Amino acid sequence: MKQYHNSIEINAPIEKVWQSIIDFGAYPTWNPLVGNVIGDLKGGSILNTYIIPSEKALKKGKTYVYAEVENTEGHTAQVNIIGPEAYIFTAQTLTNITQKILSASWKPGFQTPAIYGKEILSSSFQNVTIK
Repeated sequence: MKQYHNSIEINAPIEKVWQSIIDFGAYPTWNPLVGNVIGDLKGGSILNTYIIPSEKALKKGKTYVYAEVENTEGHTAQVNIIGPEAYIFTAQTLTNITQKILSASWKPGFQTPAIYGKEILSSSFQNVTIK
């Protein structure tokens, strides 16, 4: 599990700070990166914090994928994919696969981008480069 640490000095009474910390529903009002916090404040409990990227990060971000395979004869193939920010890329993939299912044009198997190959990226995605 990844862990991050940050600290800041807050000029307020500890009781007021503590009330802000345990009010999970208020997190998005004072921390724009936090979309939601779920869990209990009990010893041994896990708190799940859901981070939401900013609009600027969504517009600026990119997804980079590189894959290389080799068959039993030693032939190799590579692909480089450059796409929009990962959240947007995931949403586009989910939308595309959902449309395939609803229109009965889906392929048997797990409904992941891998089952559709290059066609899923080149057919309906914006701002995707395949090399």
